[in-house]
Order: sequence, then C-alpha cells, then structure tokens
Amino acid sequence: MEQHTETKKYPHLQAAIKVEDGSYINMRTWADKSGQLKGAVERNDPATGERNKADVEFKAYGEGDKAALVGYIKEGEKTTKVNLQKVAPEGKEPFVAMSVAEKGSGDEKYTYLKGRGGIVRENEDLAAMPNAKTSQLVSETLNVSRDALKPREPVQERAAAEPEKSQPEKTKPSRSTKKATQTKGMER
Repeated sequence: MEQHTETKKYPHLQAAIKVEDGSYINMRTWADKSGQLKGAVERNDPATGERNKADVEFKAYGEGDKAALVGYIKEGEKTTKVNLQKVAPEGKEPFVAMSVAEKGSGDEKYTYLKGRGGIVRENEDLAAMPNAKTSQLVSETLNVSRDALKPREPVQERAAAEPEKSQPEKTKPSRSTKKATQTKGMER
C-alpha cells in the first residue's frame, strides 16, 4: 500500500545575512490575506547555540528609488530594524536587499550590522506562483521587476547553461635575454 503525504507549501520571500560576529540572521516575509507584509526574523548564534525568533510587520516608507519596507522588533531594551530596499548597481540589474540595524535604550541612532548576504529572493513555492501577491507588493513598493526577486539557479544548472569555455593551452611567456636600460633624460 502506497502512502501519499502532501507537504504544505509556504510561499515567501527570504534572505539571510552572516554577521561579522559569526551569527546568522534569517528573514522570511509573506503577504497575509489583507495584503499586509508580515514576516519572521530569526538570529542564530552557532557559538552559543542560541536562537531568537520574532515576528515583524513591514510598512512602506519613502517613494521612488528611496522607497523601503521597514519592520521593527522590540525586545526588552533593544529595538531591531529590518529594511528591505532596492539596490541598483551601475550597469547591473537592480535587486532587493535586506539590512538589519540595532539600537539600545540609551542609543540615539541605529547601528547597522555588517555582514555578507542579504539578497531577498523568492523561495521555490512562491516562484511557482504566476500572480503571487507577496512578490507583487514588494516589486511595486520598491519599484523593481519581479525578476529581481527570482531565486538563483542551483550552481549545477548555471554551469550547464553556460557554454563550454575553451581553455587556451598554457604556454610559458617568452622572455627576452636583453636587459632593459634606461637613459637619463630620454626624450619621446
């Protein structure tokens, strides 16, 4: 007898940052039935094994290229700010990036966490939905195409899609036996 187990699908946008201190910040966001962007942010510290998870609700701020989706998480005396915003490097396609900043009770300004990663992409379930509300809300708010949110192809698929690069034979560069000399006051 064959058992059929259906897995639930959780379409969402996702991003991860590896912070300089070695911890990871993972973010998932989705649009609820009312069209509000909600999410979950989790910080994992591999050194201590500590995991902190919090819910967040994103609100739109600014317009045009200054538009951002911002969510705040209040934990005791500390406030964490999660930004989703458009990044448009010159000569390249724009994309959406996540940044995270923290502020303690006595701090006037937020301190942005430095790290690697942070590119916001659709997960496979969301990418399979042609009219996904989550992607539509983010792309319209941040003025990016939905392609900017598409998941990256796995490395194997990218390698297969690239044409074979012909490798030139490695040869030793020829060296001249003449010594270079410089003449003082040489005119051109």
